[in-house]
Amino acid sequence: MKKLYTLPALPIFLLVVCSVTAFGQTTISGTVKAKDSGVTLAGANIVLKGTVTGTITNTDGAFSLKVKQSPPFTLSISFIGFQSQEVTVTEAATTLDISMEEQTLL
Repeated sequence: MKKLYTLPALPIFLLVVCSVTAFGQTTISGTVKAKDSGVTLAGANIVLKGTVTGTITNTDGAFSLKVKQSPPFTLSISFIGFQSQEVTVTEAATTLDISMEEQTLL
């Protein structure tokens, strides 16, 4: 008799668990380029400000980052030889096109 009750409960439990994890995720994607030349920057760091959650750009300068926080939040973008930037994300599923300026260190 117990098996009759547990069999229908399993799919309902899985549905609830999956829906709870899906609601709290925001996906941000985009590309990072050099402002002057327009060249894509492979290996640029994209980090959710105040956390250790982040990613790097691929060889085409593209990135995709899933965070468990709802907008608004701030992303910090950095790359060696370029000025770091902060970008505020106000909408979920946002695509960003980030242009970075070269930084001269003397």
